[in-house]
Amino acid sequence: MPTTYILDTHGLLYQLFHALPPMSNPMGEPVGAVYGFTKDIFGLIERYKPDCLVCAFDLPGQTFRSELYTGYKANRSEMPDDLKPQIGFVHEILEAMNVPQLSLPGFEADDIMATVATLTSEQQRKCVIVTSDKDCRQLINDNVSLLNLRKQSFYKAADLLADWGIRPEQVIDFQALVGDSTDNVPGVAKVGPKTATELLQQFGTLEEVYENIGKVTGKKKEYLLAGKESAFLSRQLVTLKTDLPIQADWRQYEGFDTEKLRTLFQRFGFKSLMGRLENNTLILKVGNRPPGDCVGDSRPTLQERLVVPCRLLPTLPPGGRQPTFSPTYHLIDTPEKFGEFFAQLQQQPIFAFDTETAPIENRFEATSPRYTVIVGISFAWNAHEAWYLPFRAPLGSLALPMQKTLDQLCPILENPNTHKVGQNLKYDSVVLKNAGVNLREIVFDTMLADYLLRNEMTHNLDDMAEHYLNYRTTRIEELIGTGKKQKRMDEVFTETVAQYAGEDALVTWHLYHVLKEQIDGNGLFSLAPSVLSKGSP
Repeated sequence: MPTTYILDTHGLLYQLFHALPPMSNPMGEPVGAVYGFTKDIFGLIERYKPDCLVCAFDLPGQTFRSELYTGYKANRSEMPDDLKPQIGFVHEILEAMNVPQLSLPGFEADDIMATVATLTSEQQRKCVIVTSDKDCRQLINDNVSLLNLRKQSFYKAADLLADWGIRPEQVIDFQALVGDSTDNVPGVAKVGPKTATELLQQFGTLEEVYENIGKVTGKKKEYLLAGKESAFLSRQLVTLKTDLPIQADWRQYEGFDTEKLRTLFQRFGFKSLMGRLENNTLILKVGNRPPGDCVGDSRPTLQERLVVPCRLLPTLPPGGRQPTFSPTYHLIDTPEKFGEFFAQLQQQPIFAFDTETAPIENRFEATSPRYTVIVGISFAWNAHEAWYLPFRAPLGSLALPMQKTLDQLCPILENPNTHKVGQNLKYDSVVLKNAGVNLREIVFDTMLADYLLRNEMTHNLDDMAEHYLNYRTTRIEELIGTGKKQKRMDEVFTETVAQYAGEDALVTWHLYHVLKEQIDGNGLFSLAPSVLSKGSP
């Protein structure tokens, strides 16, 4: 019988973060939890050979449970700062592994796992939930079991009976009585596990406990009567949703994208895992195993939408000195973040920018800016930072309202006293003009500057970065793929696009300084005003 394994991703990451010593990659970014998680995934695949592997994620913000009870999870501390950036790294790893990632606004990963478990069980497929969360014990049945990766042990109905003395269908009522201090579920005050087990063994369900309250004596009866409202509220809080709008897509597993994984392992400094890829010790067991089935919407939703620190950008400024900074790419996806960004942008006399676009109506072949929509805009005005403003994003991800944001940016983009720098700005100008913005005061187009300096066939940013800055940029194909698997830019994680788009703006900023110096040094300055701003419509 085909078996689906679904992982409680955040639960595993928290365990690993607190269990493993700190670890950073060559750029100083924390990656310890990512390393442990990747090893766990490899180990799970090698040991259990799942037919399908799915990862469930929590999203930031309130859930329906918070609306039922404002105290729900109120005692939870914030995610540690060193764990926050690792969430995005895990998404990149899973994408390279072709593992579906599921999340839904307003619901928790537990609800995702419950729905997937129900879908698989109803179709007579086995489901293993990889978690140590006791809430998931309510999902156990003949087809659904739990797996504790740390102990490498399965948890089934017999284990539940030995631990709590109840059946899986009684778990919800057991937790409604006992409560859960971890999630701040109140339960019934002074009713513990032993009493809850006795009540459920005697009466069967929470309703029957209260229907037979006259048969309960002493303090127990007093506690139950005082906590009746709390008990039924708690039952609502601990009941997992099994009917979320998740489409089951039983499709053939395509295996790892080993090239993407190799690139990520190099970036994160995972030498031992790199060796496993190079030696095919895992690829042969996974990529070449008999194809199985998988479930889930392969358009993932990301959890963290914060400042995204990225790898060192080894650009060479004028003079050839290697910079020591580590650039930071800021994802501006809320009105509050935009307000802070906009206040800084208003103070800049000159900046580099770049638009990210997607074809209209899935027209991947369309290259004209007239047939595109703006996905987002990136900005840079110093050597170590860039900002990305997403207007379009995958379902469930945050983005800024495009027209409102452009209306706010318009006075700056159209201001003749604010200088703009870019790469192939004719394209960006047309894109913006289609959106109602008339770009003014283009002072430097790096593509045209390269045209003046080099008699080459291509003058694209990737080639120029390698030639002038000795730096390899992230290729567009690494984000959206090619051929039948090609995505639209607005289907890629906003955190990933923030790094890609931010890199474009930052590289352009560095190229501007290098090329301007060479233009001046070669006596081409007289051509600059008439040629370098030809991108302006």
